[in-house]
Amino acid sequence: MNPDRPLDGVTSIKLKLGLLVGASVVATVLVAAIGDGAGVPWWASLPVTAGAAVGVTQWLARGMTSPLRAMTEAARRMAVGDYGQRVTATSSDEVGQLARTFNAMAADLAGADLERRRLIATVSHELRTPLTAQRALLENLADGVTRPDPDTLRAALAQAERLSALVGDLLDLSRIDAGVAPLGLAPVRVGDLLAAAVEEAGVSGRPVRLRHRVEPADLTVTADPARLAQLVANLADNAVRHSPPYGEVRLHARREGEDRWVLEVGDDGPGISAADAERVFERFGTGSDQAGGTGLGLAIVRWVCELHGGRVEVVPATRGALLRVTLPVSPSTERPTHLREQRTPTPRVTTTAVTTESTSTTPSAPATQETPMSTAVPPASAAPAAPPVPPTAGPVGPYGGGGPGPVETALSRVWPEPDRRPRVGVVGAAAGIGLLAALTWPYRGIGLSTSLVMVATGALMWVVARHRRDPWTIGGGVLALLLALVATLRDAGES
Repeated sequence: MNPDRPLDGVTSIKLKLGLLVGASVVATVLVAAIGDGAGVPWWASLPVTAGAAVGVTQWLARGMTSPLRAMTEAARRMAVGDYGQRVTATSSDEVGQLARTFNAMAADLAGADLERRRLIATVSHELRTPLTAQRALLENLADGVTRPDPDTLRAALAQAERLSALVGDLLDLSRIDAGVAPLGLAPVRVGDLLAAAVEEAGVSGRPVRLRHRVEPADLTVTADPARLAQLVANLADNAVRHSPPYGEVRLHARREGEDRWVLEVGDDGPGISAADAERVFERFGTGSDQAGGTGLGLAIVRWVCELHGGRVEVVPATRGALLRVTLPVSPSTERPTHLREQRTPTPRVTTTAVTTESTSTTPSAPATQETPMSTAVPPASAAPAAPPVPPTAGPVGPYGGGGPGPVETALSRVWPEPDRRPRVGVVGAAAGIGLLAALTWPYRGIGLSTSLVMVATGALMWVVARHRRDPWTIGGGVLALLLALVATLRDAGES
């Protein structure tokens, strides 16, 4: 037991209040009995008795309400933008659970604030770069410095397309937050899909060779064509940007079993470390190498996979990075549960190990298709790296807390909790009962002290009880009152 917080191990405010009442009564009885045995008059022992009851109550109640005061101050600080506030709570009761919930909420707010800052920094940088180039180009055209030839106009068009792509990514993320993403399922030929993605990635201009392969060549799946094309385009664009000049990007689609198909996209770049294997799929999450991406593409890839009931992961590779997408051949039209319930994703702080690649034998297809292509693009400017979200202490998960103990579980069957909110005002009532015991103890000769204390204790328990209006509760209370008055009636009759 912690001497500074003696009741931290009790898992219920209700039990703590009962212990406060019992301890104050015991302290009152002991001090009064000692004074009476020493021949001290009742009026002289009264202050000592009351002080002992209050002292014991104060000692036992230490730490019960201090987290509430700390949370009040922390909430004031957070209201002005200081999200680093945390509350220290060692108890396992409702106040301790509230403090841990508060800390988890503060960590979420800190993560959301950091993500907002990243959004502002990344979007402003990505918008400023093409706008600056486009403005300079248009000024040169207006001043006659540059002639409006096809090359100049193509450069202006490339900057406009970059702006359009960024705005499209942001709109997709807003759909994720809003939970508006219906699937328009239709048959999709995977070979045609990869060929279109390779052709689109080819116009980016980087001297990178792209190859795609489909097994079997006529592989057809059911999916949302627009979303699936978006997924493949983002994977191909990510691989092209991270590949070195004259490197190779490989897209390989194959059927796996009866109801799944797999798409793997590999490149010759620096690869993805185990520490970044999960973070690259988060919003504005980028790998250790800065290749000019906004950190939105792979987040959209994960979202499209989840919409179709699939997954995306980083798998180990001997060279470069290898991303594997696993999707159902015929996805369900019902949205996944976590996408229905979580309209606004909570920033996560996770450490995830890289999934190891399992060796599986796939049936060989009679025909495969392979298409090489090489292209060339002006490199995109790198977005500023944002610092990772710092890990936070406390429970994982939305907002955890300790469970009930065995004593609380046993008592809850006969005296269930009305709610889980702390009732600090009851502490004062419990202390008042202890003071009442101290004041009425001198009249114990006629049983008045015992009766009054028992009645007051029963009244407090009745107030906080859940089923106090139940006929059985009322009948039990009346019976307890009659039993408590037995001592008074007996002593009054004898006197």
